[in-house]
Amino acid sequence: MTALPAAGEAAPAAAPTTPAASDVFGGTVAATREKPREYPVKRLPLEGPLADKDAGLSGMAWHGDDLVLLPDRPQVWNEARPEVFTISRHALQQRIDGDPTPLRPRHVPIEPVNFRDAFPGFDGCEAIAFHGDQAYVLIEAKPNDPEPKSQAERDAKAEARKHHEDPIRDLTVGYLVPGTLKDGKLQLDVDRKVFLGQHTKLRNLSFEGLCVMQDKLVVLGELNGGPLNPHSSALLFDFDLKPLGELPMEALQYRLTDSTPADADGRFWVANYRMDKREYPVGRDEEVRRYGKGETASHLRRVERLVELQEKDGKLELVRRPPVQLQLDPTKNSRNWEALARFGDKGFLIATDTFPESMLGYVATDD
Repeated sequence: MTALPAAGEAAPAAAPTTPAASDVFGGTVAATREKPREYPVKRLPLEGPLADKDAGLSGMAWHGDDLVLLPDRPQVWNEARPEVFTISRHALQQRIDGDPTPLRPRHVPIEPVNFRDAFPGFDGCEAIAFHGDQAYVLIEAKPNDPEPKSQAERDAKAEARKHHEDPIRDLTVGYLVPGTLKDGKLQLDVDRKVFLGQHTKLRNLSFEGLCVMQDKLVVLGELNGGPLNPHSSALLFDFDLKPLGELPMEALQYRLTDSTPADADGRFWVANYRMDKREYPVGRDEEVRRYGKGETASHLRRVERLVELQEKDGKLELVRRPPVQLQLDPTKNSRNWEALARFGDKGFLIATDTFPESMLGYVATDD
């Protein structure tokens, strides 16, 4: 495979030579001689609880040579034993190299065990990051809308939402929770949790990305730019969770769903997703304007891509290099990539939540 162009290099697509053409979003994109490259996703088979199509992963991060996988609902398999999972770098490399044996992640218990008591209206875990053995977890909650206790209550709630959306009940807030991962367990210090408040006024759109950047944590919201959140900023904390202010962010359309750590130059990657149907109004997609859309994405509304950002001159900017556009299958549903991690300097590991099903994949960007 061809390596990704370096930041500042020309995109694989040729320069525009004809007038702009309409795209499926109702905007315009520059017509080009050649479409930008797309990258296939190699699915890595799983067994055990994470093989369940409804397992729902929402974050991942490296802790030494172990990849830690964070489920959206860590207590879904056993209310009394919430857990995260780990897979070794060696096992992942074997599967990437062609070993067809399914990966069986190791179980790592989380303490304390009762998310609903610690986070009223607990609605899921969103991201995880590490600084040595120090762990940090983003949690989403709807404090005015407690989780139903039965399937009948869940069905009634879903039916009611079809007819009426209550902005008070649907208020979504975030928490940043510190902890440690050692001695075979993830210990969360819920007494030191930081209340982040609301990211937007929209239901289910909260804080989704957690980036370790040199001497600080960067908390990223899900919606950054566009009519509904035109002046987005990231929240900054030191490793003791002392607030360090905010960092203005250049607009990135659609949903930001996870982040890698930053390198020494303050560069990091985020997962960027839009499902097939219209979710909410969006602005002009500058990434499409600059680089175009790949072959399989040309006539689809969905967006599945990885975008590089950088802290520069006191703000977060989009790095001027083509995004990693994932190869799409128009005969199948879009894939909600909720978890992202680098794999060395030659690729990425990505994972979905429950839509369309839980899956772990590898994206190679270099030979």
